[in-house]
Amino acid sequence: MQKILNKLGLTRKDWIAWSLYDWGQSAFTTTVMVGFLPVFFAEIAGVNLPEHLRTAYWGYISAVGLVLVALISPALGVLADMRANNKKMLAIFAFTGSAFTIALALMQSGQWKLTSTIFLIAFICYAASLVMYDSLLMQIATIDEADAVSSAGYAIGYLGGGVLFVINVIMATKPEWFGLADVWEAMRWGFVTVGIWWAAFTIPLLLYVRERPLPIGAVKPPLTFSLFKTVYARIGHTFQDIRRYRQLFLFLCAYWLYSDGIGTIFRMSTVFGKEVGLETSTLMTALIAVQFIGVPSTFFFGWLASRIGAKQSLYITLSVYCVVTILGYFMKEAWHFWVLSILVGLVQGGSQALSRSLYTRLVPPAKASEFFGFYSLSERFAGVLGPLLFAIISQATGHSRNSILFLIAFFIIGMWLLRKVDFEAGRAAALSDNNI
Repeated sequence: MQKILNKLGLTRKDWIAWSLYDWGQSAFTTTVMVGFLPVFFAEIAGVNLPEHLRTAYWGYISAVGLVLVALISPALGVLADMRANNKKMLAIFAFTGSAFTIALALMQSGQWKLTSTIFLIAFICYAASLVMYDSLLMQIATIDEADAVSSAGYAIGYLGGGVLFVINVIMATKPEWFGLADVWEAMRWGFVTVGIWWAAFTIPLLLYVRERPLPIGAVKPPLTFSLFKTVYARIGHTFQDIRRYRQLFLFLCAYWLYSDGIGTIFRMSTVFGKEVGLETSTLMTALIAVQFIGVPSTFFFGWLASRIGAKQSLYITLSVYCVVTILGYFMKEAWHFWVLSILVGLVQGGSQALSRSLYTRLVPPAKASEFFGFYSLSERFAGVLGPLLFAIISQATGHSRNSILFLIAFFIIGMWLLRKVDFEAGRAAALSDNNI
């Protein structure tokens, strides 16, 4: 296993441990967010709702979760910087999130409100842990190493999420093999396995990733009410200060837009597939394909970035997403969903990994967690508009197909803004004497 990881570019123990967290938390993404829970919500928790409202309500739930995460992410980043405790905060959120994921197994028919509440808590913990996780990249990898390590992390995540998802899908399609009554009991046990998987693969990061200590002479402030007032005051200052980082701000605007498109496709694909009449087995197997296609393709984009540059490679991924939105409008058959899934699998990991590594070029090193909190805020607020509009258009017109085409605007405008970002000037600003 060690030799395989080394060949993938993970030549240090802390890089491997850091990437294994992606291996663990990606199961929440695949099995819970995209695979099982949308179907479980539509067929069990929300069974008493009209069919088109199940899709709409799932969009609203996604939007609410993203808003809540966006509101707390910058504060978490500032707090982590002030106390140098990224790992401790990551552990709290990861273990709490895994516990609430397991609690989803207790949900019964018609309990869509309670199911939504438990999911939202798990999702907030999941997203908050990623603020800490992403900021640790700057502590274990240099700028020159970031593209490769970030890409490896996403690829390992696809593999880890995919491995457990395959097991979960087998459980759901052949529940009798596992002594389970039906597909719904299998899905409940799937939630349990995700919680355990996520918690277990958090442990290597806690053991082997060394967190950068506070600067010499700095004092870790105690957790008091006045500290939280200071945190939010500093957030306000950072909102003003971020205007000094023009290239970083431009990048965040671009990321805000194209990430919205990616997130909407990601979150709504399964429930949309159910609405157009696709079988659950088709949706699950296609999602498995996405995971395993994502492993080599993410490494490929890490390699491509070393040849033509990360920015140009990111353009390619976003162009493919434009094609996906157009083809998605015409989706009617199972093979259509397969084609779209393969296209998404080819570019999803690359777009995420390259966005994260490009952002590290623009971040002041002394404010890594704080600025990754804003990165998370940008990502989460970005994710609000897409699912929200998807839900509104679906509810107003009676079908989600009419919600698809508007997504192409997010990618086109995002690429236009990305073209304006000067990463060399942005890096110089981040490393100026006043910022370190």
